[in-house]
Amino acid sequence: MYEYRVKVEEGMIEGNLIKDKGVVEFLRIPYALPPVGELRWKAPVPMAHWQGTRKSDGREIAGIQTKGWFGGNMDFSMLERSEDCLYLNIWKPESMKKDIPVYVWYHGGGFQGGFNGDPMFNGEFLAMRGIILVTVNYRLGTMGFFCHPDLEKESPYGTSGNYGFMDQIAALKWVKKNISAFGGDPDNITIGGQSAGGMSVSLLMTKNDGLFKKAVCESGDAILSGRILDNYKEMVEAGLEVERILGVKGIEELRKLPADRFVREDYDIAAETMVGRFDPVQDGKVIPRDLTKVILEDRRTEKLIIGSNRDEGFMTADSVNELKACVKEIAGDLTDRFLEYYGAEDDAEARDMIKKFGSDEWHMRLKYWARKRAEKGLMTWQYYFTKDFYNPGVGYTGASHSSELMYIFGNGRRLFGDDYVWTEDMQELNTLMSSYWLNFIKTGDPNGEDLPIWPEIKDEETDMEIGEETGPTYEFDDELTSLFMEAEDKLI
Repeated sequence: MYEYRVKVEEGMIEGNLIKDKGVVEFLRIPYALPPVGELRWKAPVPMAHWQGTRKSDGREIAGIQTKGWFGGNMDFSMLERSEDCLYLNIWKPESMKKDIPVYVWYHGGGFQGGFNGDPMFNGEFLAMRGIILVTVNYRLGTMGFFCHPDLEKESPYGTSGNYGFMDQIAALKWVKKNISAFGGDPDNITIGGQSAGGMSVSLLMTKNDGLFKKAVCESGDAILSGRILDNYKEMVEAGLEVERILGVKGIEELRKLPADRFVREDYDIAAETMVGRFDPVQDGKVIPRDLTKVILEDRRTEKLIIGSNRDEGFMTADSVNELKACVKEIAGDLTDRFLEYYGAEDDAEARDMIKKFGSDEWHMRLKYWARKRAEKGLMTWQYYFTKDFYNPGVGYTGASHSSELMYIFGNGRRLFGDDYVWTEDMQELNTLMSSYWLNFIKTGDPNGEDLPIWPEIKDEETDMEIGEETGPTYEFDDELTSLFMEAEDKLI
């Protein structure tokens, strides 16, 4: 590796040239001051200017979190976790000097875990193919979304919480301001994310003041998802519960406590409160209360890729009655019609059927979003991922949550080790899927030479399968599709 220096507004940064890849990596670039001490639970403060050169030493830092948010061979105990976590990683092609398309990536982890240095998101593969990849750390869980009455008094918005989301906005603004120093094109920025990262992308669409024009939401959105909560008052009361549990009074005393009093490897104090965890919340200021309508009305994100996997399977039901209750939450007075497709004769069948219903509802919810965008003349491409995933030590888990990622980032062996079986058909899917994403990031259209045509979503369309087969081949029952569209309309 050889030094490679870039001057950003805050100072000089030294990266590493990975010579055999033709890629320069810049790790642990601060985009805001460390949110510690008096800055805990405050909006991110722009990074101060520094003297000398900050070196990319390869040391990765994750936000404070409990264990259980990483896959592959990563040893959680070896990962440094800190409140001082507001960093970016950047990979760029060494041979390209200007006008490089930029992809800003937000990791998943339920807003409780994950980090931008996850081996899955290493940017060498994508940077070798002509883009800049930026991966973003943000505050998580109790340290990122804590609510409290004292914080309302400090805030210019008069609300509290959502600090992790404010971090995401700050990081994007930093990229917009500084990416040209790396050769990036600030007018060709695409944002993307998966799971909670996909939800984050849809939230960022409500704050898009010329920051980006294209976006990718993989298995995550804030369209009636239930994860972006509408229980702000309960969140504030939970903050007071934390105060009582710890035996202190007021936000200043809470700030003096070490972070491990709130979250450590096997403990999160939020679990002892009425809300169970601190998440993004519709406070009416940072995140709008009529969130779904605001996202559906967005016109600034001109082009969008959205999609989900066949076996997401997040809903659970242990009995026929629980299955019916879960279906009713979505279907309302259409429940009986839905149960013609998703009914069960016994509890064992109910446990399987709820997974199918949950995955199908996710796909259809995204289709509803895509159709609403089509009505406004906005371009959307939707995928349905169907490739069975082999997880070492577990076996085949179907086209499960997150299983598409290694085909986009090209990091299957980096995640699971050199012995991971990477078959010819997996390599072909890696080439195909990454090509779709790279084309979209570069040009705003996933289609390209020697790729199966991926049709844009219109009022009537064929589903685009990517996985076991690739092309506009996987078709849902038309009547079932219409039924889902009717149900989504009622929920809005």
